Amino acid sequence: MSGKITFLVDNRAEKPFFSEHGLAMMLEIGGKRLLFDTGQGKVLFHNAEKLGISLSGLDALILSHGHYDHGGNLAKVLSLNPAIHFFAHPDCLLPRWSLQPGKSPKQIGLSQENKAAIINLSSRQLHWCEKPAEIMPGVWITGAVPRKSCFEDVGGSFYQDEIGNIPDMLFDDISLWVEGESGCTVICGCCHSGVKNTLDHIVSQLNGMQINSLVGGFHLLHAKSERITKTISCINETGIKRVVPAHCTGDAAMVRLEKNLDAEVQPGIVGLQVEI
Repeated sequence: MSGKITFLVDNRAEKPFFSEHGLAMMLEIGGKRLLFDTGQGKVLFHNAEKLGISLSGLDALILSHGHYDHGGNLAKVLSLNPAIHFFAHPDCLLPRWSLQPGKSPKQIGLSQENKAAIINLSSRQLHWCEKPAEIMPGVWITGAVPRKSCFEDVGGSFYQDEIGNIPDMLFDDISLWVEGESGCTVICGCCHSGVKNTLDHIVSQLNGMQINSLVGGFHLLHAKSERITKTISCINETGIKRVVPAHCTGDAAMVRLEKNLDAEVQPGIVGLQVEI
């Protein structure tokens, strides 16, 4: 199956596009149009208009996890697509907080408006994905990713309460893989589950199919050098040929990925199209 991915929202953009801390990608595959995440809320519609991409008439909307920078436009997009199918893990509705030393607690979950828009979807449209599932021919969703790697964590001080009593393991962090003619493409939102955990989980489902491309946010922004080194080794060992790091990957990690990966590396930016 062939198709393409277009970056609509990313931390990097050049005129006439706008950037923000967020991510959204349009997938056009097999005659279907899928929106993967919706950005923080400020730039999605502007960038889509400049790219000549309509955000109505979508077949599916996939939410990688319940953080504000990935689901900021959910209510509006859903209202424009009354028959759309929505895919996510049910934990995306949990309360979310970021606690940083010397800073006030920051609420980082989905807004009440966006949560309500999800909850009010019909049972025909709302698909909770806790396990791997084929959401359309050749397009798979990971469901919750097992956390087996000893060097990976969620990548930040995340909690389900504002005083830090309930750690948030972000079990709703999900990714996609798309089966192509010569291999598959893995598409991540933030990869809070860890790149190795995510790739290992997908490989276990592939029956020997090769992963050719890895695209999206890898959440290495605050990662220590050792974690970045082991992530690079994992990607190289998997035999991936093309890597498109974006959003929360972080500048330092991007430099090291470009220098040390065996794969072709092309950093994500608004307007970039990646062939599947």
